[in-house]
Amino acid sequence: MRAAALALALFAGVALAEDPFEGLPQVVSSVPMSSPVDASGIAVEARAVRTRLAPDDAFRWLLKRFTHVGLYVPPEASQPQLHGAPQLTGYDPAARRSYTAIFLKNADRTTTLLLGTADLSKPPRPNTAELPVMPGARGVVTTRSEGGQVVSYAVGEGREKVEAFHAGALRAAGWAKDEASGTWSKAGRSLTVVLRADRAATLVLLEELSQP
Repeated sequence: MRAAALALALFAGVALAEDPFEGLPQVVSSVPMSSPVDASGIAVEARAVRTRLAPDDAFRWLLKRFTHVGLYVPPEASQPQLHGAPQLTGYDPAARRSYTAIFLKNADRTTTLLLGTADLSKPPRPNTAELPVMPGARGVVTTRSEGGQVVSYAVGEGREKVEAFHAGALRAAGWAKDEASGTWSKAGRSLTVVLRADRAATLVLLEELSQP
């Protein structure tokens, strides 16, 4: 749940005659994400596909496929990237729909592709996460399930400042912190805050779960 939410932190309109993701070679498994994914207020239809292709080979295949079906692929410098996880996005300007793939290398030499398509013709929905998101955040992604939700985003501030923001905002909202475990709790819910430095930004992951 965490990995999908973080990876999906950078996904962000009538369908093409062909599915741009169709035909990927050497597929081992394909699993749709059952929980709704919200990327900066835009709903994303996502699935995880595992292939025996190496990440570079999968990237080259998908780039050729995007071009074949007529998607506009921005130059590499304009493609947002996750640290350590190459990303490829193509756009259908007529339908105002985006297609994004994030490539994750597995220990068994297979590659997991997180594939997402988003309808950009509709205005973004307001943030309803009910969890604190620091001003200036970008790539806000919310993944919800029956057991809770995960909110992830990146912000151009240092770790200490981000940590102080969340501590203050959570306490103001009635959350209490267990200093031993670092976990926050409120009204039968638990919350874990994970921060990770990534170049000039801090990646934030908020995982909220209902307590049994």
